[in-house]
Amino acid sequence: MNSWKIRFLGVALMVLGGFLFVWSVRDITAEWPQIFVGLLSVFSTAMGFGLLIMPLEDLTEVESKNNLETKKHHNDFLVDQEDLHSSLPQHTNIPISHLK
Repeated sequence: MNSWKIRFLGVALMVLGGFLFVWSVRDITAEWPQIFVGLLSVFSTAMGFGLLIMPLEDLTEVESKNNLETKKHHNDFLVDQEDLHSSLPQHTNIPISHLK
Protein backbone atom coordinates (compact mmCIF):
# COMPACT_ATOMS: atom_id res chain seq x y z
CA MET A 1 0.00 0.00 0.00
CA ASN A 2 1.40 3.39 -0.93
CA SER A 3 2.20 5.87 1.78
CA TRP A 4 -0.30 8.41 0.47
CA LYS A 5 -3.08 5.78 0.67
CA ILE A 6 -2.21 5.05 4.30
CA ARG A 7 -2.14 8.77 5.13
CA PHE A 8 -5.48 9.29 3.36
CA LEU A 9 -6.97 6.36 5.28
CA GLY A 10 -5.76 7.96 8.52
CA VAL A 11 -7.40 11.28 7.69
CA ALA A 12 -10.61 9.50 6.62
CA LEU A 13 -10.74 7.58 9.92
CA MET A 14 -10.26 10.79 11.87
CA VAL A 15 -13.07 12.49 9.96
CA LEU A 16 -15.30 9.45 10.48
CA GLY A 17 -14.53 9.55 14.20
CA GLY A 18 -15.52 13.19 14.33
CA PHE A 19 -18.84 12.53 12.57
CA LEU A 20 -19.56 9.56 14.82
CA PHE A 21 -18.89 11.66 17.90
CA VAL A 22 -21.20 14.47 16.77
CA TRP A 23 -23.90 11.95 15.82
CA SER A 24 -23.53 10.20 19.16
CA VAL A 25 -23.88 13.38 21.21
CA ARG A 26 -26.53 15.15 19.15
CA ASP A 27 -28.87 12.47 17.77
CA ILE A 28 -28.69 9.32 19.88
CA THR A 29 -30.83 9.51 23.01
CA ALA A 30 -30.53 5.97 24.41
CA GLU A 31 -27.68 5.52 26.86
CA TRP A 32 -25.90 2.34 25.71
CA PRO A 33 -25.94 3.04 21.95
CA GLN A 34 -24.60 6.51 22.70
CA ILE A 35 -21.77 5.00 24.75
CA PHE A 36 -20.88 2.42 22.07
CA VAL A 37 -20.95 4.92 19.20
CA GLY A 38 -18.90 7.34 21.30
CA LEU A 39 -16.31 4.65 21.98
CA LEU A 40 -16.27 3.73 18.29
CA SER A 41 -15.68 7.38 17.43
CA VAL A 42 -12.75 7.59 19.84
CA PHE A 43 -11.29 4.32 18.51
CA SER A 44 -11.55 5.36 14.86
CA THR A 45 -10.06 8.78 15.61
CA ALA A 46 -7.16 7.20 17.49
CA MET A 47 -6.50 4.67 14.72
CA GLY A 48 -6.66 7.42 12.11
CA PHE A 49 -4.21 9.55 14.06
CA GLY A 50 -1.93 6.55 14.48
CA LEU A 51 -1.95 5.89 10.74
CA LEU A 52 -1.36 9.57 10.05
CA ILE A 53 1.77 9.85 12.20
CA MET A 54 3.10 6.34 11.57
CA PRO A 55 6.63 6.46 10.13
CA LEU A 56 6.70 4.91 6.68
CA GLU A 57 9.84 3.70 4.96
CA ASP A 58 10.52 2.05 1.65
CA LEU A 59 11.07 -1.70 1.72
CA THR A 60 14.64 -1.34 0.40
CA GLU A 61 15.51 1.06 3.23
CA VAL A 62 14.13 -1.35 5.82
CA GLU A 63 16.05 -4.30 4.35
CA SER A 64 19.32 -2.35 4.24
CA LYS A 65 18.86 -1.22 7.88
CA ASN A 66 18.14 -4.80 8.96
CA ASN A 67 21.23 -6.07 7.14
CA LEU A 68 23.41 -3.42 8.81
CA GLU A 69 22.02 -4.25 12.26
CA THR A 70 22.52 -7.98 11.67
CA LYS A 71 26.13 -7.42 10.64
CA LYS A 72 26.72 -5.17 13.66
CA HIS A 73 25.31 -7.75 16.07
CA HIS A 74 27.36 -10.51 14.42
CA ASN A 75 30.54 -8.42 14.73
CA ASP A 76 29.74 -7.66 18.38
CA PHE A 77 29.28 -11.37 19.00
CA LEU A 78 32.67 -12.12 17.44
CA VAL A 79 34.34 -9.42 19.56
CA ASP A 80 32.68 -10.86 22.68
CA GLN A 81 34.03 -14.31 21.79
CA GLU A 82 37.56 -12.91 21.44
CA ASP A 83 37.23 -11.11 24.78
CA LEU A 84 36.09 -14.35 26.37
CA HIS A 85 39.15 -16.21 25.06
CA SER A 86 41.53 -13.51 26.25
CA SER A 87 39.98 -13.47 29.73
CA LEU A 88 40.27 -17.23 30.22
CA PRO A 89 43.31 -18.34 32.21
CA GLN A 90 46.15 -19.61 30.12
CA HIS A 91 47.50 -23.14 30.44
CA THR A 92 49.34 -23.71 33.67
CA ASN A 93 51.55 -26.57 34.74
CA ILE A 94 49.51 -27.52 37.81
CA PRO A 95 49.09 -31.27 38.02
CA ILE A 96 45.55 -32.60 38.03
CA SER A 97 46.08 -34.33 41.38
CA HIS A 98 46.44 -30.91 43.08
CA LEU A 99 43.06 -29.70 41.75
CA LYS A 100 41.05 -32.19 43.83
